[in-house]
Amino acid sequence: MANPNLFSTTTITGKTAVNTVTTTVGTVVANAGSSGQIYKINSMYVTNNGTTDVTVTVDLRRSNVSYYLVYQVVVPAKSTLIAIGREGSFYLEESDTLRIEGNADNNITAITSYEILTDA
Repeated sequence: MANPNLFSTTTITGKTAVNTVTTTVGTVVANAGSSGQIYKINSMYVTNNGTTDVTVTVDLRRSNVSYYLVYQVVVPAKSTLIAIGREGSFYLEESDTLRIEGNADNNITAITSYEILTDA
C-alpha cells in the first residue's frame, strides 16, 4: 500500500514514545511497510539524568541507510537536548524507522511526540 495522501487524512492519533537509551541502537518509532499510514514526528527531548556527559545519535533509517538528525552530540549531565524541535517536524514514510543510541547505558531518556495520520 502507498503512503496516504495528506489531504485525505481521516484520522490523526497523537502518540508519545518514551525510551531508555542504551549503547545499542534502539527503535523509537517504526512505521511498518504497507501500514497505510504516515507518522509525523513533532519533537524529541533527550535528557541526561546521569552525573557525566554523554553523547547521542539520532537517525532516520530508510532502505538500510541511516540519515542522521543528530550525530554524536554531547548532552551534559543533568541537562536536556531538544533533538527534534517543532520547527523541524518531519514524516516517517512506510518502512521508515526513527532510532537513537547513546554512549552510556540507562543515563539517557528520550521522549518523542508524534502523530499517526491515516486516510482510511
